[in-house]
Amino acid sequence: RGCLYVTRESLKRFNIAPTDAKVVIQGFGNVGGMAARLMTREGMKVIASGAGDVKPNYTAELALAADAVALVDRIVLLLSANGLSAATSTVIATAVASISASTDAGKLNRVQAAILLVMASPEYLVQK
Repeated sequence: RGCLYVTRESLKRFNIAPTDAKVVIQGFGNVGGMAARLMTREGMKVIASGAGDVKPNYTAELALAADAVALVDRIVLLLSANGLSAATSTVIATAVASISASTDAGKLNRVQAAILLVMASPEYLVQK
């Protein structure tokens, strides 16, 4: 029931009615199965049952892929609320800039690398 309580409080904080909420449950074992049932009873819609069911939309990030600094700045903002130092962001942007963005695949590689490098940085892993 803890998953339900946390979700319910999060929805209140963001002024989202349970009937307007869409949730993703990772797995349907003892915890996931019960969470899905309880959240469905509250009116929430379970839209996926695991990480493989969710497809990210990188439209905004792909539009920035040609500019490594702007791309990394956006990822840092979204994932860490600007919690990384300028030095770390610069190192990540330099690494991302080394990836060719001349093709759609290259742009996607830049986006994915930026996300990975931000999430792997010590400042992200140990947020204060």
